Amino acid sequence: MPPRSTAVLSPSAETDSTRRDCHIQVIAEQGRKGWQRISGYNARAGAEGTMRLYKRIIGDTLRSHGG
Repeated sequence: MPPRSTAVLSPSAETDSTRRDCHIQVIAEQGRKGWQRISGYNARAGAEGTMRLYKRIIGDTLRSHGG
């Protein structure tokens, strides 16, 4: 999940940056679309959407066998 558009760096970003701080810095430098491309966000979101669809299709069938 991307950081909010109003996200700011943590106070310790210069000395001990977190993953979130790194993402915020990349978004500031490359833009949100650039961050999505660099981080692989679009591919991950697509895979999650596909699995959600698959589970929705077969989910009721799997539940009906539990009798």
